[in-house]
Amino acid sequence: MILMLEFSTSGTIRIADQTVRDISNSFLPDMWGWLLAIAAVGALAGSEALKYRTRRSQGLPNKPFGILGIQIGGLSLLIIGAVWYANIDRGVPFVMVVLGFFLLFWSFIASRTRFGRHVYAVGGNPEAARRAGINVDRIRIMVFMIGGFMAGAGGIVLASRLQSVATNSGGGDLLLNVIAAAVIGGTSLFGGSGKVVSALLGALVIGAVASGMNLQNVNAGVKFVVTGLVLLAAVLIDAFAKRRQAASGVR
Repeated sequence: MILMLEFSTSGTIRIADQTVRDISNSFLPDMWGWLLAIAAVGALAGSEALKYRTRRSQGLPNKPFGILGIQIGGLSLLIIGAVWYANIDRGVPFVMVVLGFFLLFWSFIASRTRFGRHVYAVGGNPEAARRAGINVDRIRIMVFMIGGFMAGAGGIVLASRLQSVATNSGGGDLLLNVIAAAVIGGTSLFGGSGKVVSALLGALVIGAVASGMNLQNVNAGVKFVVTGLVLLAAVLIDAFAKRRQAASGVR
């Protein structure tokens, strides 16, 4: 009741729980950062090696071994460089560990499980998925449940960063940026395609654009317009690609 009265008057509640406050404001010791980097590089190399071996045993085409090695080496250097740069200051932020966990977990669910394949199938063509024996309604409900859970987790992280919660928390251009990050990362608004990692890359692009506009002291209205134009361009490119694929399939 107290919370309802507080929020009904557009009030702000300060976060007093130290655990929540530390999510966005704590950092790992240098040693833990390096151990995390070693674990990430090992997991990356092991995952790619397992994928390479599985595809070869099934007679499927693989990337050239040299190109695969360059990709793994480049990503490994990127991870090590990021940890080294973070340790120069205060260390790896704990929130990055949380982000990495969810990134790996949902990437595994989307690409390595039957549920993930069913989600792609329902997104691509619900009727075809239903005819294939997939419970479309169940998949949709579960996806909405997952979306609600992740929105709640994101809200906790945002509250930790702001150190408070208000009725307008999460307002502004946050929702637009989230949608733009997913679409720019390759997630189709028409359904059936997209990767978790690609959404992260899209978020980095949106973050870079937003940082550039902040440095130029661009007002909020222009930021909305620019972000909307970037999102519109991504949607048009996706629609054009889908149309070309459909046309080539007909021919």
